[in-house]
Amino acid sequence: MRVILGKILGQEAFPEDTLFNVNLPGVPPDEVRGVKVTSLGRRRYSDAITRANDPSGREYFWIGGGAVSWRGPEDSDFQAVQDGYVSVTPLHLDLTNYKLLEEIRAWELAL
Repeated sequence: MRVILGKILGQEAFPEDTLFNVNLPGVPPDEVRGVKVTSLGRRRYSDAITRANDPSGREYFWIGGGAVSWRGPEDSDFQAVQDGYVSVTPLHLDLTNYKLLEEIRAWELAL
């Protein structure tokens, strides 16, 4: 793992506004099959949000729980990890859906 992270962080032209999502398979280190650069898969939970109270009585919401299903292309992080590989996925920090900006502006949203 140190070698992989060292190579990522040691790049001279480290991309701005990018973070790396690194996932490890749940196998002993000598059984890891290699490293794959992947796309981000999508995780869906059956009961997505659970409301609860912490020991102080404050309400919080837990996202997740229940059965998990995955979807995504064959080059997804989920598939790589399922197949015994370390997955490395570069992610943008800007999540804006630029294709929809003008359409939503045309809705003339106002208070």
